[in-house]
Amino acid sequence: MITYPLLPNESSIGVTAPSSGVQPELHDHLKQSIRQVEAEGFHLISGKRLGRSERQSQQTPQHVPVNLTI
Repeated sequence: MITYPLLPNESSIGVTAPSSGVQPELHDHLKQSIRQVEAEGFHLISGKRLGRSERQSQQTPQHVPVNLTI
């Protein structure tokens, strides 16, 4: 079994958004989760895009190069 060290109270935890973003229907769940982590005594540091729902990692078809010859 893997055991991880416990974080001391008032530790900071960084959270980034997934590349697909957080869908609007999950925003309430996200906010509740953030409140719960903070209620446990941790400081949450969130990425700028946490809570946004636009995709950031995939290019749209018009931006993908057509000729990729090597």
